[in-house]
Amino acid sequence: MQFQCKRHHVRAHAQQHPRLNEQGPAARNLFYRSYIQTYIQRDVQDVLKVSDQLAFNRFLGAVAARTGQLLNYANLARDVGIDNKTAKSWLLILETSGLVYLLQPWHRNLTKRLVKTPKLYFLDTGLAAYLTKWPDAASLEAGNMSWAILETWLVAEILKSYWHNGLEASLYFYRDTDQREVDIGARQDSCRLSHAANG
Repeated sequence: MQFQCKRHHVRAHAQQHPRLNEQGPAARNLFYRSYIQTYIQRDVQDVLKVSDQLAFNRFLGAVAARTGQLLNYANLARDVGIDNKTAKSWLLILETSGLVYLLQPWHRNLTKRLVKTPKLYFLDTGLAAYLTKWPDAASLEAGNMSWAILETWLVAEILKSYWHNGLEASLYFYRDTDQREVDIGARQDSCRLSHAANG
């Protein structure tokens, strides 16, 4: 089990670009730094007309640090120093571009016991590890984001298995007010979750 977890953390550390782990930290840092600059200049700047690129960089890091957590716009905006409206607008761009996925909560009926806030996943776990300053897979595995990154990697792999087969991913999580949780499940019909992984 320990070997399996270590192997998965190596994959998660450079998820979409596995050769970066072989090329070393300097090559990895250069790649992701260039990627962020290109992403901001080409995609984000053209759409959002972001005037404060440093704030958007902080926003990317704050979002990455929250992967696997319940989404809280107020806390996210406060930590970056922007307003809630801007946080929602910027996160929508990340979601539309495929960097972020919001996993919706499962509920058959809208009861007070269910958590109704989505969970945020930063799907490129290699970029998330870079933004949150984990220099290698070993430090990531030993650090306080170990499970969050691994959970994110698993969610991303499940999503890709749907998308690559041209299927819509009807995925959800379940958590009640007693903190009992199912991390991810797939809806097979109108009232049932299957293939669930418990947290």
